Amino acid sequence: MNVKYFLLICLTYLTIILKVIYSEEGVFCGVNSNPAVFGKDVSISCIYNGSNTCIENRTRTWTKGQNKDFLMMDGHPSPTAERYKENVLSCSEVELEISNLSSDDLDNYQCYIDFKECELPLNLDPYKYEYHPHGEEIKTNFSLSNDEFSFFIEMFPVYPIPMCTVFFGNMPMTDFFKQKTQKIGHFYQSKLNLEFKASGIICPITANATCKIGQTEISLLKFELKNCSDIEMQVSLTLTSTEKAIVCILTIICLALVLWSMCRNRTLIQKTYKELSDRNVWDIRRPLLAVLATFGSMSGDILTFTKIVEDNQMLFLCFALALLLTFASLVLLSNTNTISIREGVRKSFERFIEKFENCINREQNTIEYDAANTDNHDDTARGQPVMCFGFIVQC
Repeated sequence: MNVKYFLLICLTYLTIILKVIYSEEGVFCGVNSNPAVFGKDVSISCIYNGSNTCIENRTRTWTKGQNKDFLMMDGHPSPTAERYKENVLSCSEVELEISNLSSDDLDNYQCYIDFKECELPLNLDPYKYEYHPHGEEIKTNFSLSNDEFSFFIEMFPVYPIPMCTVFFGNMPMTDFFKQKTQKIGHFYQSKLNLEFKASGIICPITANATCKIGQTEISLLKFELKNCSDIEMQVSLTLTSTEKAIVCILTIICLALVLWSMCRNRTLIQKTYKELSDRNVWDIRRPLLAVLATFGSMSGDILTFTKIVEDNQMLFLCFALALLLTFASLVLLSNTNTISIREGVRKSFERFIEKFENCINREQNTIEYDAANTDNHDDTARGQPVMCFGFIVQC
């Protein structure tokens, strides 16, 4: 057989086979968005390989899930598919657009062109899907000075695992930087922590922290300080756990003092309340101030506790206000029946000084009594309790 004739026959058969393969009708699915970002629109494409009839003239159906819940037919969505929209891209391609992609959209999707079907599972893939945290999903707390740098950042949710880098000036903080990540549901929670103290003063200074989430890089922290003399005014205030504990204890003491004063003066408070009807409007100003100061002090204490938990910069302002109102409340509650504010403050200080002197005198008398009975070995008077400022003191 002639070689040329043989090659011609082979080429003819190959042409026929390729024509049969590529003329066979079929539907193919894929994700157009790369990467697919949660919170943004994502499109699923459906490509029809068949006859010359355009895809828009054929029956198109979209379903979702294992039960193949109906989403859309010929561009008309079901009542429960408000976030879905169909776009005809060409004579052979159509797409399903999902607005504001969420974790609830992670499922299997089916595309039908007439009686041909393709199925596309939307499963999390670190190379194809990303979740970028924003707003309240990123909690940042940092402190910066010309020789110290520390911060704490928490991100949730985030996907895939973020790869973060931190710089203090031009120096990478690889040896001081710690990152802890755990999976919660479909996504991750990532905590970044760094504490660094330089051996000397660094000025001017810059600090920044960035994380690469999939193919996208986001900035979490960026700070620049050129004038080091203004550092105290420009750096955010951050408390250590010890300082928070001290403020918390002082706040509890303020609240306890107000409650103790209310209990101790309850008889006088009740008497003043009953006599209010006999006073004119101007003469009730001091009891009214006592009520406002008391409730203001308690509200300031509660607000301070809230700011401690939130690690808010308004913590010191709330605590200072609570401390001031606590002092005012103690002064006003001690003489609620006094009409004049100035007179009430004066009487409060007089009572405090009088009790203080009585306490000192009682202690001196006890010591002298013990000294006089030392020769008789009479220790019955030793250790006698002394009442001082409403408390029992062992002298």
